[in-house]
Amino acid sequence: TSIVAPSLQQNTVSVEVVHSQQNLMQSTKLSLSKHFSNDIEAFNTWMACCDVHDDRIAYYSALYPLLCEIFVSVTKCSRVPQQRELEEVIMKHGATKLSLSKVEKTKRNSKLSYTVMSSTPLPSHHGHHVSDAVSFDFDNPDSKPTHLITITYHAFRKFWKWFKECCLIIKELAHLWDVCDNCVVQCNLFCSREECHDILRQAPQGTFMLRLSSVITSALVLSYAEPSYSKKDRHFKHTILIRRDPHQYVLRSQAKKNGKEKITSISNLVRSFVKIKFLYTPSKLYPKKSIF
Repeated sequence: TSIVAPSLQQNTVSVEVVHSQQNLMQSTKLSLSKHFSNDIEAFNTWMACCDVHDDRIAYYSALYPLLCEIFVSVTKCSRVPQQRELEEVIMKHGATKLSLSKVEKTKRNSKLSYTVMSSTPLPSHHGHHVSDAVSFDFDNPDSKPTHLITITYHAFRKFWKWFKECCLIIKELAHLWDVCDNCVVQCNLFCSREECHDILRQAPQGTFMLRLSSVITSALVLSYAEPSYSKKDRHFKHTILIRRDPHQYVLRSQAKKNGKEKITSISNLVRSFVKIKFLYTPSKLYPKKSIF
């Protein structure tokens, strides 16, 4: 399950502390117009979580709370993705995951510099400390971090496009995602393909899931299992829907096959799809007619 937007004041990392990096930046190598195509929101987000000595590198743990703020602002939802869920996506867009123990062992040969932002430093490098701000685990705030995730601005630009479209899709599917009195479904829209297969393998025939593609921008995936006599022999299908406009989607396979796009909505597609009958949620299965 995902979590409600984190209260950053309760942790050693805060948005205010992360933003203070902008004041510490010694030299800026990236520009708004040249490197961010004048996307001021992307530029400001990047500058708030990048390394104070090299703004071409940023830290995912510092980026995550900023993404949560943007997510809540766009979707109007109180529920946000878990840190690990967005981590899986950003890794597929080019981020690098380093073991903190390995960083300590190889710090003399590493070219990375780390931000001094906490009173309780982790392993140091060239006089700088790996702080809680760049290695904090919001999903498990009491645990000791074991990894450091860095991202280059090239990878960030690709992830940023995916993330902004992700927010627009979830805004339209808030009734399936959010945690509130009027939202009882609470689907896991960030479910991975592997986890999806495990769920569908055990679920009744006709069960389907809706989830975001982690690699295709503007894409929602409808996953289900083809009818079979044995759970072990189930063949999984993943129908990819590309969002073109608000509440308007096209089947990716159809568009690639004949070059023609037939606009549909999620509700229309689900209602007309005879092979699927029950929407999977972590709490129970819902007949599709009761939701769509």
